[in-house]
Amino acid sequence: MKIQNIKIFAFMLAVTMVIASGCVSIRTKKSSGDKNDDAEDYSSLIEVLSAEGDVTVTLSDDETIDLTGVIIVGRKEIFLNDFSLKLTGQLSVSEKGIIDIQPGKGFIDGVIDLRDLRFDISQVPDSLSEELSIIEIRPGVTLNEPETVSGFKILEFPDTLTAIVYFPVVQSSGEVGEGEKDVGQNNATEEAPQQHLPKINLVKYDGGYFSVMLPEGWQIRTMGQYTTFGFRAWDPQNPDYEIFFYGNLGPINKSEDAKNGWASYIGNMGVPNAELNYDAPVVSMDRASGVFYKFDELQAMSDKYGAGFSFPALSNLLPQMSIPIETAFGEATTGESMMFAGVSGSNGGACGGMFVASLWNTLPYYVGGVDMTPTAALHVVGVIAPVEDFLNVEAILTQSVFSLRFTEQYIQDGIAYSIAVGEAAMASNAELQAAFDRKNKAWSEYFRGNGSGSDIDIGKLNELNNLLDTIKDALG
Repeated sequence: MKIQNIKIFAFMLAVTMVIASGCVSIRTKKSSGDKNDDAEDYSSLIEVLSAEGDVTVTLSDDETIDLTGVIIVGRKEIFLNDFSLKLTGQLSVSEKGIIDIQPGKGFIDGVIDLRDLRFDISQVPDSLSEELSIIEIRPGVTLNEPETVSGFKILEFPDTLTAIVYFPVVQSSGEVGEGEKDVGQNNATEEAPQQHLPKINLVKYDGGYFSVMLPEGWQIRTMGQYTTFGFRAWDPQNPDYEIFFYGNLGPINKSEDAKNGWASYIGNMGVPNAELNYDAPVVSMDRASGVFYKFDELQAMSDKYGAGFSFPALSNLLPQMSIPIETAFGEATTGESMMFAGVSGSNGGACGGMFVASLWNTLPYYVGGVDMTPTAALHVVGVIAPVEDFLNVEAILTQSVFSLRFTEQYIQDGIAYSIAVGEAAMASNAELQAAFDRKNKAWSEYFRGNGSGSDIDIGKLNELNNLLDTIKDALG
């Protein structure tokens, strides 16, 4: 938390990487059937995929593309020419277009990697009665298969093509037809309870110096700057649906002895931050999740010093599952925690929540055997939704909060500001993206029971429903 001009210990795990979408000009051919169509130049592959109409493109390098928010219109033919193409993010499924992956004439070593690609069906009309082919892969291309929700299948036609297909009506028999494979499903004999597929559509919110993919119709409030940037976003129709991110919350005391020790410095010895540090909450350095119990104290500190921060109350926090996670920035952080917990939402309802945070491993300064150096909570993230809908929406809301990105100019301005005031500089886009990816993987492995999918394994459903029932009984 940045409070007026008072120097506060600040360090941030930064801002997300704008995933590379090609650094060379890509020669394409628009093909609407008109023989007089001219070839057009696009500066990036994402421009090709976002363009309307049929387009043919040939890769000249390996590419990684985030398809979040992209709606394919027309047939997009992509010739790999022995390069690799990785598609990530959340692709909006529609009837308007298809991606056609081809090896290129005489090439056999191209790779299409769909392991980190998810599918959003919110644009699919409820009246749809026939299957939709979304991505087609021709022979001669190596496919790294996607993980996704039920209703999607991989259809294999030997020596012809492999297709990622959406079926609006799931087979009631639970059987897989000839040439078909379930995508993102376990080979279990029991049938998983069918979950409601929420109609949440992520749209890009452009804040000028930052952007984030938010559910359509949500409201957002931002606060702080540079290393201390944060935001809350919520559904105005039901504020129990909420996400938040705080880059740096501080100061925080490492012990009650340190907090009490600052009292003796208030008004004495020329220590201008003494009162601020005394007002700061205490969080144990071995458990960063303790910061979520201190949001009321952080709000009071913000209000007293005019910092302009806004925190959800997080009343009645009930931890249900602790999720192991590696520290993202080595010795810079400690006590990193991820948990699934019950909580009373901002609208008062019984909710489930995913919460993650870490603590800055500041150098100690001992006075009378007490480490007086304040710390800060870093990369503080939350996803909250009502218990009855949490399993349906947690994946897309997690994707939303982890989609935060800053402009390169803002990063450079932040670095210059940090140098000027003597704080640790903003980290790179790539570093925070790596942190986001690591946290999302840990959440997926231990909460959903798989390494990268957005659907929940059958073996986890009963356990999670029991935990949600416990939350509802306690808070409902």
